[in-house]
Amino acid sequence: MLIGYLQVRACLAGWRDSLKWGICVRPGMEPDQGGIMLPVLLAILGAAAGAYFAIFKTKQEKLWLERYEKTSHALIRANLISRFLHSELNGEYETHGLTPPEKKSLDTNWPMARYELEQDIVLLQLLFTESDLKEVRSAWGELQIDLFYLIEESSGHDRPEYIAKALPKSEWLEGALIEIARRRCVENVFSHLLKTLKSSAQ
Repeated sequence: MLIGYLQVRACLAGWRDSLKWGICVRPGMEPDQGGIMLPVLLAILGAAAGAYFAIFKTKQEKLWLERYEKTSHALIRANLISRFLHSELNGEYETHGLTPPEKKSLDTNWPMARYELEQDIVLLQLLFTESDLKEVRSAWGELQIDLFYLIEESSGHDRPEYIAKALPKSEWLEGALIEIARRRCVENVFSHLLKTLKSSAQ
């Protein structure tokens, strides 16, 4: 019984030394006879860290792509609304500069663009922080009000006034979307590219 107890103590002591010094030591075996575990442990830790950062990088790239696509879609629809309002305002003086098919396309598509833009703004709230979207949401909120009055309350004689009120809001929304795309998408890519080039040069 005593012999068995001493064997267990010796075994535990050997593994304790292994953990303490990073070497593989079995009871009755000299430390320099064991295989060195430290390089193996470092290799495992390095592989785990590499895998983690690869996954993190992939997630960051997906987030960037989602931000870029959703912001681009919102910008295209906001631009369509602006072009429609411009054509209506300039059309009062017969100077909108559009062919009949182009004008018909704007007249037909801008209501759907307004509806889809609302969905885009909602999705952007999932991808950007509240402070990032503050300007976009403010511009969109005011544009919505003016477009509602344009659709529901304007008549032939006062329609130009409603259009003139809505046009600056649509241009404001365009500018806010361009600014957030540059700041959170384009500039981030350039800064990441510069960091990659610097690290590869070192």
